[in-house]
Amino acid sequence: MRRRTALPGAGSAPDRAAGRGGRAVRRRTALMGAAGLAGLGLAGCGPRKPPFDRLVLATGGVGGVYAKLGAAIAAAARAQWHIPTTVLHTGAAVDNLDLVAAGKADVGFATVDAAMLASDGSPPFHRRLPVAAVAGMYDDLMQLVVRADGPIRTLAGVRGRRVSVGSPGSGTELIVNRLLRIADVPADALQLHRWGAEESARALRSGRLDGFFFSGGVPTPAVAALAGHDPGVRIVPLDSSVPQLQARYGEVYERRTLAHGVYRLPPVQTFGIHNLLFTAADRSAASVAALTRLLFDHRADLVAAHDEARQLTTRSAIETYPLALHPGAEAYYRSTKPYT
Repeated sequence: MRRRTALPGAGSAPDRAAGRGGRAVRRRTALMGAAGLAGLGLAGCGPRKPPFDRLVLATGGVGGVYAKLGAAIAAAARAQWHIPTTVLHTGAAVDNLDLVAAGKADVGFATVDAAMLASDGSPPFHRRLPVAAVAGMYDDLMQLVVRADGPIRTLAGVRGRRVSVGSPGSGTELIVNRLLRIADVPADALQLHRWGAEESARALRSGRLDGFFFSGGVPTPAVAALAGHDPGVRIVPLDSSVPQLQARYGEVYERRTLAHGVYRLPPVQTFGIHNLLFTAADRSAASVAALTRLLFDHRADLVAAHDEARQLTTRSAIETYPLALHPGAEAYYRSTKPYT
């Protein structure tokens, strides 16, 4: 079950979730009062000058949902604030956390398992990263995509096969490493490749791969493009791994169903993980409040870019555990009264 960041005074219970080894972790955040909201421009017309001089977004690989939503946010910022924007195509979650913490990007997307490691300073990160959440976005689903006429039918079936485990520095790679440990399949037992969704899809179609993993919003464009081609594809069930994932890594992983209508394939039981938009913890509250407002003012544009943006509401956006909300984002959500 996904956890909210607790907003004191809103009548909700504090966040509580299992961390690594089952450790309970509690997060509380402080909200600004009415005077603070007015100071951020949320009680009136907003800042007189653009809240950003330029906006750099760290997204993911071409063919993924992060890239599509990042492009839509960039377009909204250009239209509303008349500023230059840059969309970085990256390995995704791990790369993005490093880029924002280093000041090389202003905002990025990440899965909550990667955010947990970043906030703890645990590998693959070398220190605690000073980042904070802007909004919970939607659930990624883990997909093991294989050729319909191929040999892989279970997670353990990847042993000895030509398999891509995701781009270097991606959330996919992080999760797949955990899955392989649970399945007792060492990485060197695979003919392993580290490619993003689009390159993996091309390789599967041409016969250079037996399968590939990808964790992302659905329908994932690169996977959808495969579904109508010969010899076709299958999605391998992965839900049996959830109890061990939760026991070892916490309740950030939850069972999910990949429905028939997504790729016009039979329904498949897998698991999902929530992801979020985040920024540097030391960024000004006024700029982050304006960024948060931009998401909702231009929500229709985000939905047009990808249907997963329908999951973005002021109520669901505060679901950012284990990453605390930035004070500017908190102020925006308080002004919208998401609990009423």
